[in-house]
Amino acid sequence: MTAAPGRRVGDPQAAGPGAPCPAPASPPMPVAAIPARPGATIRDAHEPPVAASAGAQENVAFTGTRAAFAGLLARGSLLTLPTLGLYRFWLITDIRRHLWGNTVIAGEPLEYAGRGGELLRGFLIGMAVLIPINLLLTLLGLTSFGSSVSLAGPTFFGLMVLQQFAQFRTFAYRITRSRYRGIAGSLDAQFAGYFMRRIGWDSAAILSLGLAIPFRRASLDRYLIGGCRIGDQKAQFSGTGWSLAWRVYLGWMITALVWLVIGVLSVPLLASLITAAAPDLRELREVMTGPALAIIPTLVVGFTFYAVYIAIWHRWRLNHLSFGTTRFVSALRARQVVGCYLRFGAGMLLLLFLIMVLLGIIALFLTQHFPEETRALFGTSEEPSTFSAVLTVAGILVVLTLIGAMRRYFVERGVWVAVMSTLSVTQPQALIERLRYCEPASAGAGEGLADAFSLGP
Repeated sequence: MTAAPGRRVGDPQAAGPGAPCPAPASPPMPVAAIPARPGATIRDAHEPPVAASAGAQENVAFTGTRAAFAGLLARGSLLTLPTLGLYRFWLITDIRRHLWGNTVIAGEPLEYAGRGGELLRGFLIGMAVLIPINLLLTLLGLTSFGSSVSLAGPTFFGLMVLQQFAQFRTFAYRITRSRYRGIAGSLDAQFAGYFMRRIGWDSAAILSLGLAIPFRRASLDRYLIGGCRIGDQKAQFSGTGWSLAWRVYLGWMITALVWLVIGVLSVPLLASLITAAAPDLRELREVMTGPALAIIPTLVVGFTFYAVYIAIWHRWRLNHLSFGTTRFVSALRARQVVGCYLRFGAGMLLLLFLIMVLLGIIALFLTQHFPEETRALFGTSEEPSTFSAVLTVAGILVVLTLIGAMRRYFVERGVWVAVMSTLSVTQPQALIERLRYCEPASAGAGEGLADAFSLGP
């Protein structure tokens, strides 16, 4: 017997897509023999009993290695540059197959069935919508300023709708391309319900200066996650705004207190060291002991606040997710996620520093040993040559590609591993025994549509 795509041979639903979800092939039970517990159904009576280990709590395992992921990134980055970024869609697909495929729940790995071509098609659809709109606005601005202004409001609203639609399709695409035991996920939520919640809570977040962000997140998660299914099993999500808000507010207050203490202790010491190291460089001392000194600490603090929010959100969301009696329990700590973001920030600063040092050494060598040839090839700072301009653009693309690879390694992989390695599942066999295949709805063009709005991963 040959199983239908995405199903295993021997599964009850291997007959073909679109078939109803029949009971297992066990002898029919008379209606009189059906257990008389509350809520019992004929289907319940036909299902095999849950194994004795169903009440056990099993840890989720991640089996991927850093070396394998680094090699994947290196190959993908080398192919992204000559293809002018188009290969990134296939790189994203390879990354997800690595992360999904190395995440093992109750002895079975997750699967990712998305394709790079689907992401590219979504991106092209988004660009086909955005380019004519931008051209029209540009032409109206050149011919009639009044017409351009009058269309600004409707155009902004239309772009906002498209942007939210792209984000909704991103979530739907990832759910429908994720599989467990060969059974795909699906989404019952509709864009209209998502958009009304999103626009209302976005307005509340702006008016409250960000204090409504946890309530916004909780409302969207209740709608989206509560609309998810795996096969015929519907997810339940019990998180509330207040249960997330007090955790986020407390986390932010502790983070602010920690950085306040660090700042009070370190800034005067750093300023003293700069003054002592450069006593004759008054301008340097004035710059480094002035507002510019706060730039790097501000970025670090911003990274930390965001990372704390992400950690709290992931743990809260998983702890309120269940499929019937199967529940998820997360022991994620904020410091694990903060470490991922700080390593990325430190790596990015080190990369930029090394590039600046390397460029300085090369420039010094060329100007000292080949001054005429260097001037002829690169031009001057006032009139750079074409070769210099092309080299600058190419250098910027290389640096952005390297930073993107570092972000994927330290943040994307790091946070995924931190979340999954601290996750456990209660009564996983209860879900496995009940899981049946149902044909999922297609997610259409894929989340590549979000890339046209600079929302892609």
